[in-house]
Amino acid sequence: MRDPVAPASSLSIIPNSANQRRKYKNYKPIITLDATNITVQEGDNPRIQCSAVGNPTPTVKWYRGSSEQTSGTGTSATLVFSNIDRNQADTYQCKATATRKLNFQSSKSVSLVVYYPPSVTVALQNTTENATSVVFTCNVADGFPTNYTYRGWNQYIGNTLVRSFTDFTGMLSDSNRKLTIPKVTFKDTGTYHCVVENGFHGRQTDVLQQGFSYFDARDPPEAPKKFTVRQNKTNSVILVWVRGFNGGDPQTFVIRYTDTDTVYESSKYDTTSAAVGGAIGSILTLIVIVVIIAVFILYRRRTKRGKSNQLNTK
Repeated sequence: MRDPVAPASSLSIIPNSANQRRKYKNYKPIITLDATNITVQEGDNPRIQCSAVGNPTPTVKWYRGSSEQTSGTGTSATLVFSNIDRNQADTYQCKATATRKLNFQSSKSVSLVVYYPPSVTVALQNTTENATSVVFTCNVADGFPTNYTYRGWNQYIGNTLVRSFTDFTGMLSDSNRKLTIPKVTFKDTGTYHCVVENGFHGRQTDVLQQGFSYFDARDPPEAPKKFTVRQNKTNSVILVWVRGFNGGDPQTFVIRYTDTDTVYESSKYDTTSAAVGGAIGSILTLIVIVVIIAVFILYRRRTKRGKSNQLNTK
């Protein structure tokens, strides 16, 4: 005997697949991402796609922390970067939300890593000729990844390359990070460039990054010559001398004079523009009001980076 057939209105439709079941049941959004870990270089223009399905139909948005990065009400959203910056490296979250009748929410995260080249500076200190074991140091402030390679050092005079120190193994140390000048001469004056790279280019597409600083090898000034009293009056005196080599810098002169046991020192005088008969001599007129006859001694002449200790009187 055949079983009775139930009326059509009382039949239950049972889907045979997951897709069919989703048509008839409410379920949380299911998110699909392009990737969960993305690595780019600074200056690139990455795009990250996120989409979701669910019932009710979800709305997809991107977030960085609590800050919304995209707007819209669709089931997909694209996170777009233009000329990406290192400060935009972070973890971004795609959230899919369905709020009709039910409050369904799903999320997935993407780790965005930005590679960028190091920032390079050169640390050095100016010194004088014949100084020994003078060390220049190449410093890296940042850069990612941090596997730096120090390619070497170059010395420039203006825009002209004078020396390359990549092969001077006796002068380089600390994996080429440091350059040591054994004994300074005037030829060491110039701009020193340190070359570093971590394998990733900057915004200007240069993988090799350079830091630079100017090194000034100077000599102490020579003492003035032919220091004489040209005119000696009761309350004034005219002093004359010929300046020596200035050591490479603009120079000033100081007159030191004594009255019994008291030592006086004049103001600084800039005589670089004064001349005697077109020669390189310098003239200084010093008015000194004293009670007794003063003895004038040129004690020292100063420059920006040195002073002479010699006394040259006449």
